[in-house]
Amino acid sequence: MKTKLVLLTKKIDKTPSAFLDAVISASSEVALLQGGVYISEREAKAAFGDGFDKNKWRALDVDVESRRIKSDFELITYSALVDAIERNDGVVTI
Repeated sequence: MKTKLVLLTKKIDKTPSAFLDAVISASSEVALLQGGVYISEREAKAAFGDGFDKNKWRALDVDVESRRIKSDFELITYSALVDAIERNDGVVTI
């Protein structure tokens, strides 16, 4: 089975498009970058319902820290992000 990493770079609506919902549901990992780090666990649960699995969501530490916010998700470094890119068969940036 092919694995897919999704890089979310902006906030999501509470009712995501069918495309976004399908991409997130089929992903093996989700990394929040840039403006995507503003997504909260509550927003992700509301948007993706049964397709939401907190264990596969991460946020880039430098983007969280530079915005002086807290994230509901595990923080990862650039090195860990590169590992995730290499570990997966494909990457989708939204």
